[in-house]
Amino acid sequence: MTLTPDKLQLSIADGFYSKNQFDRAAPEYEKYLGIYVGGTDKQTVLFRLGESYFRIGSFNAARSSFQALLDQFSNGEFIGSAAYRLGEIYYQEKNYNAALPFFRKASVRLKDPKLANAAKFFTGRCLEAVDQKTEARRIYEELVGITSENPFLEKSRLSYALLLKETGRGPEALKQMQILAQGTENSELKAQATVYSGLWMVELGQNAKGEAELKRATGMPGVEKWRDVAQFGLIQLAFNADKHDEVVAAWKSHAKVFGSETRPQVMALVAKSYAALKQPEEASEIFAQITEEFPTTGFAKEAGFERLKTLYRAEHPNLLAEIDQFLATNPEEQKRDQTLLLKAELLFKKQDFPAAAPIYEGIVKSRHLTGVLRAEVLTKLGWCYLQTKDNERAVKTYTELIDGFATFKSIPAALLHRAVAHLRLNANESAIKDLRHLIDRHPKAKEREQAVLQVARLLGQRSDNPGMMEMFKLYLRDYPNATGPEAAEANFWIGSVAFENKAYKEAVGPLKKAIEGNKEEFFERASVRLMGSHLNLDDKEACAAEIDAYLTGGGMQVPYDVLHGVGAGFADEAEKAASEEQMDIALEKHKRAVKYLGLLAGREDAKPLDLRLLGRSAMALGSHEQAAKAFTSFLAVIKEPLPRAEGLNDLAQAQIGLKQFAEAQTSVNDGLALQPVGEVNARLRITAGDIQAAQGKWDEAAKIYNSVTVIIDDENITPGAGEKAVDAYRRAGLEEEAKKLLNRLQSRYPEYFQNKKARTALTPR
Repeated sequence: MTLTPDKLQLSIADGFYSKNQFDRAAPEYEKYLGIYVGGTDKQTVLFRLGESYFRIGSFNAARSSFQALLDQFSNGEFIGSAAYRLGEIYYQEKNYNAALPFFRKASVRLKDPKLANAAKFFTGRCLEAVDQKTEARRIYEELVGITSENPFLEKSRLSYALLLKETGRGPEALKQMQILAQGTENSELKAQATVYSGLWMVELGQNAKGEAELKRATGMPGVEKWRDVAQFGLIQLAFNADKHDEVVAAWKSHAKVFGSETRPQVMALVAKSYAALKQPEEASEIFAQITEEFPTTGFAKEAGFERLKTLYRAEHPNLLAEIDQFLATNPEEQKRDQTLLLKAELLFKKQDFPAAAPIYEGIVKSRHLTGVLRAEVLTKLGWCYLQTKDNERAVKTYTELIDGFATFKSIPAALLHRAVAHLRLNANESAIKDLRHLIDRHPKAKEREQAVLQVARLLGQRSDNPGMMEMFKLYLRDYPNATGPEAAEANFWIGSVAFENKAYKEAVGPLKKAIEGNKEEFFERASVRLMGSHLNLDDKEACAAEIDAYLTGGGMQVPYDVLHGVGAGFADEAEKAASEEQMDIALEKHKRAVKYLGLLAGREDAKPLDLRLLGRSAMALGSHEQAAKAFTSFLAVIKEPLPRAEGLNDLAQAQIGLKQFAEAQTSVNDGLALQPVGEVNARLRITAGDIQAAQGKWDEAAKIYNSVTVIIDDENITPGAGEKAVDAYRRAGLEEEAKKLLNRLQSRYPEYFQNKKARTALTPR
């Protein structure tokens, strides 16, 4: 058969092509195209020309041929193959956008199932590369379902699993990876799938299974490329379980295993484990190593910041300089703000509030500050202002916190601190409002206790005593275990208000508790009120006990009214007991009177009555010297004739007891001069008789006593004077005079002697 010229030229080119002599075939195909522009075999020639150029590496020439074929022909046996080759050329150039439509066309035009599935696989790869991962995942999912004539089944399953994992479908991704690990004969792929399965099990909380898979993977053939990833997973597992010793040990054993992708992550875990093991120097060294080995990566920036946190927890002395050095590297905005916060926290911890405040103020405006963290910063910023006495800014800051974060844990403290700032600004009503808000709406807050106390004090300052007392009662009711100075303060003011309101019985208990709780602060004031309360309750014994406790405890001075009331009261009771001839009781009461009136004797506020009562009780006890001193003091301030004459008589009696008879007579004479007639005159005369009697001059004594019966007719004086005269007569041996006088007295004062007889009969023998 004779060939036409065009067939002959095609035959020559095909001859070289069939022998893989592509460098000789290409010019022959070019010759055909140059001579036979409209040749019937042009599609075949364009494909084989492109294929020849492709095989010898002339990809631009190949691209031109394949593109010309697709431009000139829409149908034919070489359409799919030409599209596949164009996709390959662009894919090799990493021009995935250009490659994508050619692989798509090839996947539907190729007749060979293997090539069609290959085209689908590379379609998925291109979609991934141009970030159309959802469509790529659908392509891989389709390929995973094609189990025959599919050269990329395993790679498709791997890509499908990775994309499932990336979109948060972890359990599905793990299932696909496990199928791959179990089914593939490729040792490297099996190792890779096993490692990923282990890692993903760990992420899904299947720690034991994940650990087993990772350990198994490290011993598998073909794992070399993935060994560091498996080791990383095992280290991550140990770290998550707080097995920090194991993390450090694994690093020391396998440090050289890790490549550039896993090494910085592993080092970060190791550094954090060192920190958890309280080895800040080692942690800092590893973080610094990350920064040095991977300076341009995000790991370096993260490590730099983590190193600062480690130094912060270790209270490193050079931390401020380290922070400033890190900030000088111009970290990204978020890390910069976190580092500034760390600096502010350090200054706050050092109580350098003036330096911390402006940093917190800048940070609080950061867009990276989350709600709770922003509330924390506002809390500390408010405290800085409070400590630096910048009260207006403190109020503003706490207001922002309270209004913006109503449920934040530190709101009770913020209310308390804002109240303090208000007080400093003399905004007392605003302060009370904040404190009441805290009291009413935060019943379990620890700050509430202080708020109750502060409101009580503020109400007291503005003289709202009922309000103050109610708040202090609330404090003791709600905090029954409080026993410190605050409880003592509450009890003192409750007792004081009750005292002022004359509720003396209600005042006693709280006032006693105030002294018990804080003697140094409340002993003096509470003791005075306690003594006054008992006195007003007419409980002299309790009042006396409080006086004793007050003096024993180092009290300054018992109030006059208290000593007078108790001393005079005991003196009155002594006189009453004596009149009822209860002499033992009378003596005991006189002792009590002398004790408390004696405390007044040397004081400027002592009254004459106190001195006279003291002297008389001392006389009753036979304490003549004390009595004489008291009466002398009495006379030093008394000028009126009658009381002065009475005092002189009392003094004379004391002087008799001291055997100062001349002095006693002088006192009597001075008294008689003041009272020439009357009852006091008569008593002075009786004392004059006592002076003689005390010296054994019974005759003289009898005459003086008898003279009293002549000059005065008083049942309270005359019979007694007469009895003394009768006794003196008898002692002088003048029995007749004694009888006469006694008869005269009995007839003159029969009732007196009848009463005396009755009293004598009742007196125990």
